[in-house]
Amino acid sequence: NWSFMVPKFIAIVLVLLACFLIASLTAVLFQLYHGYTDVQPLAYLLWFIVPGLITAVLLAALSVFVQSIVPHKALGWAVMLIYLVASIALTNAGFEHNLYNYGGWPPVPLSDMNDMGRFWIGRAWFQIYWLAFALILLVLSHVLWRRGVDTSLRPRLSRAPARLRGSPGWIMATAAIAWVLVGGFIFYNTNVLNEYLTSDDLDRYAADFEKELLPFEKIPQPRITDVKLSVELYPTDVRAESTGVYTIENRTSEPLSVVHVRWPRQLQMRELEIDGTKLAKEYPRFHYRIYEFVEPMQPGETRQVRFATLLEERGFPNGAPLTRIVDNGTFLNNYEIAPVLGMGRDGLLQDRSTRRKYGLPPELRPAKLEDESASAYHYLRHDSDWVTAELTVTTDADQTPIAPGRTVSDTVSGGRRTLVTRTDSPIMHFFSMQSARYSQSKDTWRDKDGKS
Repeated sequence: NWSFMVPKFIAIVLVLLACFLIASLTAVLFQLYHGYTDVQPLAYLLWFIVPGLITAVLLAALSVFVQSIVPHKALGWAVMLIYLVASIALTNAGFEHNLYNYGGWPPVPLSDMNDMGRFWIGRAWFQIYWLAFALILLVLSHVLWRRGVDTSLRPRLSRAPARLRGSPGWIMATAAIAWVLVGGFIFYNTNVLNEYLTSDDLDRYAADFEKELLPFEKIPQPRITDVKLSVELYPTDVRAESTGVYTIENRTSEPLSVVHVRWPRQLQMRELEIDGTKLAKEYPRFHYRIYEFVEPMQPGETRQVRFATLLEERGFPNGAPLTRIVDNGTFLNNYEIAPVLGMGRDGLLQDRSTRRKYGLPPELRPAKLEDESASAYHYLRHDSDWVTAELTVTTDADQTPIAPGRTVSDTVSGGRRTLVTRTDSPIMHFFSMQSARYSQSKDTWRDKDGKS
């Protein structure tokens, strides 16, 4: 049986591998034709050919197994075609977990700065998981292989236990144990360490968020006027620990009795304190809180908001990994690590059919032209106009932190590098902070030293 089955399996793998090799060669020739000589063959190998080879092995194992249990070759082709169509349809229907999508694994974002980063780890575990299952299929193909002209499956099933004796049984048992253990480890990472949500789950969350909280959109809120934000980046640990202080001011003409605070679903709020308030209501599912002022906040009065947050990724998710914090090339903005005051429309459903599906109006209409109250906010956020800011970014000592503003200090201590910047004049309340192993060059323009 092995002598018939293995050559067929190898032939399918080699044909598919040849497709990947020809595609790579075509891409290299295209690059050379256009004058690009930095071909990077290792990138082709690790980013394209090796994953393609593993996919070829999985498809070949499944194809051989199907051919071993169906009575006719054409019927086997039909079954594989149904499988390919069903795999797409089931994913669109909400069956998105790679643990039961044959040959599925999380995406691996690629970049010239970070290569595959840590993202290959999750894919590798899924590949081991599916390769173990493919080995089970190959052993089953062996024990169910047709001999002679009889195409009936029942006699072969009755002989299967006898054919499993010896090395086939040991191989299958080992593969099954590895499959179960690796599957358990994957489930722990994707469903315990990380939250597993399908596309429908995310749409339902956004719809519920809008139904519950959009009525708060027009409640007057204080404005942020000054920001002090300190971010501790741990690129290799995929973690950002932030602390900050907002200075808020009542710029309305009436006293304010409440202040609403929200933050992203992926962000953990460790501490949140607002001067002169008490917690009135909380929506834990949506990371939304309503604080009530003990004494109403008078027009022109200023108070402070203090917070501490944590953004991290533990293990590896089933999909959509956290790409904002990477070993080389972290790029965060303050929306992702700091709270926002008041309700807004960012993150709400936009597709008309999806909105109808969840009982929402087809679209959220913008304010009418004659509605002058809409001009009280700029397009980025409703809780601030122009702000002054002091930003502190700390990262690994071998990386260069970047933040907006004039550099106050840039020091290295204890294997960590800390950059402090301060704005010379008010800016928009949208800050991007970066950290990477940048190459740096220095130049002099007239009597000024500068970096580029």
